[in-house]
Amino acid sequence: MTSKQRTEILSSISIANVADHHDWLRWCFQEELKARLSEKPCDHFENIYHCALLLHVIGDLSDLPLMYRAKCSGDMDLGIGFDWQFLFFNQPSVLKNYADSVERADIAKWIEDYQEDYKKEDMSLWLKMRIKYFDVPQVEKN
Repeated sequence: MTSKQRTEILSSISIANVADHHDWLRWCFQEELKARLSEKPCDHFENIYHCALLLHVIGDLSDLPLMYRAKCSGDMDLGIGFDWQFLFFNQPSVLKNYADSVERADIAKWIEDYQEDYKKEDMSLWLKMRIKYFDVPQVEKN
């Protein structure tokens, strides 16, 4: 599947049915991360952010390491362009407890470092802005 084909599928996923696509979104995110970290030009570079948004909406703690891997990959574009808010799909204490439970002290420390930013952020406004930016439908398109 090409990045363009993934873009088309991403644009069809609505907030109402996002959980139905969880496995595919994980797969897509990994494919997009591989593409970003390869030295090849990436025509659909925003796919990874679109996937991250939809994974954020799902809010499954087991996606935290995957999204952290992208944010902290060492890739400058991902380091800057991948919103830290994508990872805050739950309260910081819940995220830190999960990171500790899977023995990821690096993630727990990162969450701790961003707690003050989280407290200052209007997460509902951030989410609305991202949903609007990616033109995510509220209900499934027919």
